[in-house]
Amino acid sequence: MSITSEELENIMSYATGTEGYTRYGLFTEILLTDGVVMFAKKAGCCWFLDEVTLMLKKMFQKAPNEYLFTITLKVKNQKARIIVTDGDCNKLIEKRINFTDCPSGDWKFFFDKDANVMLYHSEY
Repeated sequence: MSITSEELENIMSYATGTEGYTRYGLFTEILLTDGVVMFAKKAGCCWFLDEVTLMLKKMFQKAPNEYLFTITLKVKNQKARIIVTDGDCNKLIEKRINFTDCPSGDWKFFFDKDANVMLYHSEY
């Protein structure tokens, strides 16, 4: 059973802070807040976290002096785009995903390079 966009938005409205961090990563280990973990589980898109960890090196190379990145997962018609921007809203990386069952919407996250933490936007 998949979750609707409205149901996911309702669930994520409670992501306003974190009580703990989860270590995650394929090649680069990062810390995830409770909200990021909840999003990945409820939306059924742990693949998104894999993609983000693979994109980290490129993010840092394209903006070596940046410490806060915005990561947006845009989902429409079962296709997705992951867009990473720097602090000045300059697009650094974009990756297209041909199929996903993640609910439609624009899902926004932040990555704090200093703390090595990925947060859901309302947890910042």
